[in-house]
Amino acid sequence: MIFAFDRVKMRSTALLAFFFNLPWNFQLQAFSVYSIERHSNRQFKIPRQNRNDLSKGRLMKFKRWLIQVPATQDFKMQMTTTTTNKEQLRNEVKEALKGWPELCRRWWIPVSSSIQLGNQHEFRFTVMQWNTLSDGLSGLHPNRGGFILAPFESLEWKHRRYRILEEILRWETDIICLQEVDHYHDWFFPKLRLLGYAGIFAQKPASAGLRYCSLEDGCAIFYKKEKFELNTCSTVIYNQRMTDGSAAATNQVGLVALLDFKQEPNCPSSVQSLCETSIIVSTTHLAANKNQQGEAIRTLQAAQLLNTITRTTDSSTQKDKNACQNVVLCGDLNATPEHQKTYRATCYSLCRSHSLGLSSVYQQHCQLLNSGYVYTTWKVRPNLDGTEHHVKHCIDYILASQTIQTTALASIPTNNDGIDSNFTPSFCYPSDHFALVAELSITNSKSLI
Repeated sequence: MIFAFDRVKMRSTALLAFFFNLPWNFQLQAFSVYSIERHSNRQFKIPRQNRNDLSKGRLMKFKRWLIQVPATQDFKMQMTTTTTNKEQLRNEVKEALKGWPELCRRWWIPVSSSIQLGNQHEFRFTVMQWNTLSDGLSGLHPNRGGFILAPFESLEWKHRRYRILEEILRWETDIICLQEVDHYHDWFFPKLRLLGYAGIFAQKPASAGLRYCSLEDGCAIFYKKEKFELNTCSTVIYNQRMTDGSAAATNQVGLVALLDFKQEPNCPSSVQSLCETSIIVSTTHLAANKNQQGEAIRTLQAAQLLNTITRTTDSSTQKDKNACQNVVLCGDLNATPEHQKTYRATCYSLCRSHSLGLSSVYQQHCQLLNSGYVYTTWKVRPNLDGTEHHVKHCIDYILASQTIQTTALASIPTNNDGIDSNFTPSFCYPSDHFALVAELSITNSKSLI
């Protein structure tokens, strides 16, 4: 919907061009997207919903402003600007972390697959999954979040934010899925926007960090604007079934976004369906209690998220109906693949057995890792009796549908890669979770039928 009044339009576009450094001839349009509203500080924020709306699991619809910049010769100038911004951010990180030890070493691990390297009938993209550790549950927490070995300075946001940015810059993936984000508006969005990303944020109904500070965390999806454009987006606030049969809202959220691949110029007719394909990207952070009740809640939450993803595939109006089966689910599920002493693992098995046909890209190729098995968190926690225990297991995942192949994975750090006796978080790594990074490939959809 273009503004009806030229005077209003000119005033609005002039202001937006000034604040966002946009070309003078961009268009301002409005479109509907689930659970996103225009916030007063010009960022996008999930609105607070009352408990009745949450308990009924409603998805609320709001207007979001979309800025469209014309594809002209300005595109090359924008690409040059992004490159310049990247170098400026790298220098900013280097200056802020002067005197710190190096970020732990990681590298790409090629994955053998049926896809021939260099196949022109494939579309490759990279994905990052990362629980970045909220500031409210670490540096601002009165007990430092229970990270008893972490040096205090390593948890201070003024330093740790640059180490997080350094890890993101190391991979600079096409899609980034983050959890425990409580500095979206003042750090992640402004910095990643300079690298050419657009972002979506879903705030938790009642963040745990509010007990110690004013920060509210949630989940975020960032995507490279040069490669994708947002088609639809929905947020999921999970319900928990009570003993009396009623439904009560839980404090976890999920995001589901349908992204369209931007068509390449002069796309050959033989791969036209691939050029017009889309992908469903979802991220979530499920309940944390490591007992049978917690696992039951996680399993219920996972079922609600998977059903939302399924409805997104069914309602897709894209030209290539087969392509809407491309699904990538990233998240901190807080669920292990194997049974534990305190509970039977049901959440991960539900994700694996669902009709979407999802599988963990890391679990599939765990034999290629230095450790020989997958762990995504490695830390030391205190016990109630004053002793401490090590936590080293897999609870984070990149789950991909069968239409998507894995071509490379990022290594998972070991003791030989710079992880010191403080484990994580520490000076060498800014979160208690390792970022999972994968290069994925979608082949010509006709070959997948």
